[in-house]
Amino acid sequence: MKKMLYIAPVLIDDNIPDGVAKKVLNQVNVFSKKYDTTLISYGNNGLRKSNSTGISVIPYSSNVHRRFNLYNVVAELVNNEHFNYIYVRYPKSDFKFIQLLKKLKNSTAKVVVEIPTFPYHEKDKDLKSIGVLILDYIFRKQLKKYIDRIVTYSDDTEIFGVRTINTLNGIIFDNIECKQSVNSSGIINIIGVSAIRSIQGWDRIIEGMNKYYYNGGTQNIVFNIVGDGPHLKKYQDLVSKYDLEDKIIFHGFKSGKELDELYNSAHIGINSIAIHREKLKTESTLKTKEYVAKGLPIVSSYPIEIFNEDENSKYVLQVPPNEDSVNMESIIEFYNELYDTTAIQPLAMEIRESARKTCDMDITLQCVFDYFDLMGEKNG
Repeated sequence: MKKMLYIAPVLIDDNIPDGVAKKVLNQVNVFSKKYDTTLISYGNNGLRKSNSTGISVIPYSSNVHRRFNLYNVVAELVNNEHFNYIYVRYPKSDFKFIQLLKKLKNSTAKVVVEIPTFPYHEKDKDLKSIGVLILDYIFRKQLKKYIDRIVTYSDDTEIFGVRTINTLNGIIFDNIECKQSVNSSGIINIIGVSAIRSIQGWDRIIEGMNKYYYNGGTQNIVFNIVGDGPHLKKYQDLVSKYDLEDKIIFHGFKSGKELDELYNSAHIGINSIAIHREKLKTESTLKTKEYVAKGLPIVSSYPIEIFNEDENSKYVLQVPPNEDSVNMESIIEFYNELYDTTAIQPLAMEIRESARKTCDMDITLQCVFDYFDLMGEKNG
């Protein structure tokens, strides 16, 4: 079995893994079906190294940044072991990262870098992030000398002078159970599950609910917001301002059975509806994949890439990508069109199985396998 090294400069808390950690672990799970895969990442008490023999912790050296700890450990690991393939989750470029890539390239392994979000220039705007982006801008020009491909969820055929492997952000469907049918007694339950940032745009839903009820709307709609983040306080203040505490419920971070129960009572998932705030036209989020794996139709400000045109027309309510409040009458009509003709459980399974064909991680990572296998044949 050929060997792969996965370098992920992200925190993986095995007790409470966040969305990024879950994605990385799921990718490793899929990669490990074909390759002897070693993962190096951050852990709670040091660097986290995992492979087929288990998980070990490598203590941080106290005199350098944890990122440099990771780079040093990876360099030593590549010195001592031969890897056929190296997969890197992009941390943005600087002098040390380029040095590491040069080391990896000299090991003769095929090096592929995944950029989780592209373009990413508009995402981070605080002073520290601006400094990181300036260094990235300076040093990423050297990427083409040391890496073989960039994996992207965008349509770009080339990024920073490097040819791309285009795919979708996938999940392991077998890890997520389809939602169960729950009697909601005439309530339309909508749900948003995510880190709460400006890009989610759920203030547009709050504003829309305020207008709907101010103008005499009678349909009982409950918006369940699940997650924490920098825009949570803004949402809470809006809800308080409009006296909507009985209609918009903040659950905080939820996982496991608690999250499943919220999904079971939900009818519609609310996707990001303000990606225009970061000058994006599309994105490939895990949130969307979790919604469809649960069997939820979606409100979104852009077409969902996992569905074809007909499925987008049927399962997705696309709202304008602007700052207008969301028309709640359109959500009520969307709900009635779907659930008046199809029972909840059959509809959920229909959505789930349509999506599985395109965004199960075994399918989305096949293009990476194909590239590595092709390179292996050429080198064989």
